[in-house]
Amino acid sequence: MAILISMHISLLNEPSRGQFSKLDKLLDEQLQNQQGWRKELGIKKEEVDTVYAFIQWCDRLSSHPVSAGTVAKNLQNSKRSITSCKNLLLYSQIARYMCSYN
Repeated sequence: MAILISMHISLLNEPSRGQFSKLDKLLDEQLQNQQGWRKELGIKKEEVDTVYAFIQWCDRLSSHPVSAGTVAKNLQNSKRSITSCKNLLLYSQIARYMCSYN
């Protein structure tokens, strides 16, 4: 779970990189942490990116009312989201590991 939170911190704050030295340091630390966690978990960056993309996709669906037709169209047009569904097991493994690690 920590890796996904770290990725979200990075996503939200990367556009402000270069404006504040403390923020730059935090963002650099987040990237290092993410790399270390991926290595520790034995997973590739692409796998975690896919899980994070799926969570973002779910969040967008829950935040905005959409019709069933729109959801179906988005699923058909988004291979990334479909691939992400297959990686839910990976997400649960990450969460289980992080909970047992702390």
